[in-house]
Amino acid sequence: MTIGELTKILRSGKGWSQADLAERLCNASGRPTLTREEVSRWESGKRSPGRFWLPFLADVLSVPREALEAAKAGHPSALGEAARQALMEAMGDPVAVDDWHRIADDYGHGFMAQSSRAVEPRLAGDLLLLRPKLASGTPNLWAAAGRLGVVMGMASASLNGPASSVRWYRTAVAAADKSGCTGLREWTRGQGSLALVYEGADPEPVIRMASDGLALSEKPSLGRLCALLALAHGYGKLDQPARALRALRAADDMFPSVETSEDASVFCMSRWGFSLTKTLVYARLGDIEQSQAEQDTSDALRPKHLGRYAAHTGVHRALSVVKSGDVGTGLDMARETLAGLPEDQRSQVLQGFVSEVRTAAQAR
Repeated sequence: MTIGELTKILRSGKGWSQADLAERLCNASGRPTLTREEVSRWESGKRSPGRFWLPFLADVLSVPREALEAAKAGHPSALGEAARQALMEAMGDPVAVDDWHRIADDYGHGFMAQSSRAVEPRLAGDLLLLRPKLASGTPNLWAAAGRLGVVMGMASASLNGPASSVRWYRTAVAAADKSGCTGLREWTRGQGSLALVYEGADPEPVIRMASDGLALSEKPSLGRLCALLALAHGYGKLDQPARALRALRAADDMFPSVETSEDASVFCMSRWGFSLTKTLVYARLGDIEQSQAEQDTSDALRPKHLGRYAAHTGVHRALSVVKSGDVGTGLDMARETLAGLPEDQRSQVLQGFVSEVRTAAQAR
């Protein structure tokens, strides 16, 4: 997203014409020299606002200056971080906009089928639009912000790693807390902790975030299910199999009561996704037979258009094979799985799994 495109989106969101924006910038700066034609050149990309106008443009459009600078420099990841900070700064009064939950649903589906590189800059732009609306809104809008924040964290992780994503998950948790919705407060913590598992985070913060979610309610919910699965992964990485298996059994008991359709979305937990999540736990615990059984279930039920998740199953299978003692075959499987993907789908998350296979091979 260019700075011109971002300016146009934010200006239009306020209901202003190009002449309106030019007038407000002249008043804010005390320099009555900016014209509608110059704003038009900014938005069309023929020219770019200079250093003098950037701080006034940020103030008038109610957006952090960093967001405009990131857009001007063409850095979508920096733009995403600026959007995260904008949400944190806006933790005040929310305003109801019914469309934002539909937008969140669209991103929940889109993340599953599109590359993170395609999702992140668009979502960052939408979050920047959402930010000023939170200043006088309702808890329902904070709920939408919490949902979008988790998707942004997952997209950010695939491009920038867990250091970036964990900040987003914390922001999503803060937004969910502002909403007052217990189910969403559970889900942001549960899904955030489960996502961190896949992003290669240390087990301690995973367990801490998951435990915070579990403490909110004992009723079955999607958020509680995600938290239990995250606990199983965390304890598995800490080589505490009894605790890991206890969390997995609790997740198995709960799943039938919270299972969603086979819909592919960040906001759902289908049977194939549930099995995919468990494959890695069992592989890390060295239960090769159970891991491969879950891999087969996930492969059989996964929608055909979600090919990149076949790669996840493939790398989990490679880890199982290495753990069983067939190091050479497992390493070949991991390399071939990664090589078979288009370059834009070789995310940091997937490459982290391949590194885990290599580490397991070296330990044999």
